[in-house]
Amino acid sequence: MKQKVEELIQAFQDDDWEVRRNAAYALGEIGPEAKGAVPALIQALQNQDEVGVRVSVAYALEQIGTSEAIKAAVPALIQLRFYRIRIQGCGTCSDPSISG
Repeated sequence: MKQKVEELIQAFQDDDWEVRRNAAYALGEIGPEAKGAVPALIQALQNQDEVGVRVSVAYALEQIGTSEAIKAAVPALIQLRFYRIRIQGCGTCSDPSISG
């Protein structure tokens, strides 16, 4: 399992955001056994602009569940939730049925 975790960590260097997103999700599916990936996940969370990658990284941290992982995931999850609310709000702002 350790080699699989290492390979998934290396995938964070890929240029394709979908590869990075899928690697993070796979680490989350591994769960607590992927605790060696926590530092790389935290770094990825701080360095990723792509929302899909950040969501998968936060999911992985939550699923791994160490105190360090949870401590990093909570602010990201809060930020991503507010991001989602802003996007949904912007959708209604452009709705012609809303007078303003």
